[in-house]
Amino acid sequence: MPGWKSLRDNGYDGTRLSFGTKVGVLYHGLGQLTDGVIGRSADWNDTGNLNWIDWIGWQDSLTADPTVTFEFSSLRKFSCIRFHVLNLPGHHEKMLFSKVVLSFSRDGEYFAWKTIFEPSMAKRTAMSNRAFWIKVNLDGNIGKYVTCDFLYYGWWVLISEVEFESGTFFEFRSSFLFRVRSICEGLSFLCTDDMLIFYVSVNDVFVS
Repeated sequence: MPGWKSLRDNGYDGTRLSFGTKVGVLYHGLGQLTDGVIGRSADWNDTGNLNWIDWIGWQDSLTADPTVTFEFSSLRKFSCIRFHVLNLPGHHEKMLFSKVVLSFSRDGEYFAWKTIFEPSMAKRTAMSNRAFWIKVNLDGNIGKYVTCDFLYYGWWVLISEVEFESGTFFEFRSSFLFRVRSICEGLSFLCTDDMLIFYVSVNDVFVS
């Protein structure tokens, strides 16, 4: 019977790397963190409670500061990220993470523009013994890859779902140098949330 002793992502549809009998890295797939199923609260001592099946957990004795990287189909401009977490401060396990460091990358190799979020003690106290959402503002950071590095507060990190708010990001790049020898006629532009579109009408344009 599933319980808190079985907090692996058994529904993951990507590749699993194992080292002997130990499960290692999961990549190129989707799993419970993005399946839309929200975990429910359960008593930590109720090891056979079916509610635990909706949670993914990392234990400090097995995984050093867990990392999750999300890959998107194209460049995105991120407004915020939400984590659905479980906070049971009455137990020495302390399942709400100490902090999360979010990094952004356009190519999956070089990560920059870090955002660091640490739940306050007031938040931990106010939301004790329950499951709830934590929202982290991402301030319009841009990337195709987002990495979340979690630091332990106690023995465990438990998350049931992760959601993003973002929009497609378009880049305008010019490969040529234009020399305009006459006055541009009808020069105008349209600015949208995601890109800048230029409408140009000229008498005489030379490309050098």
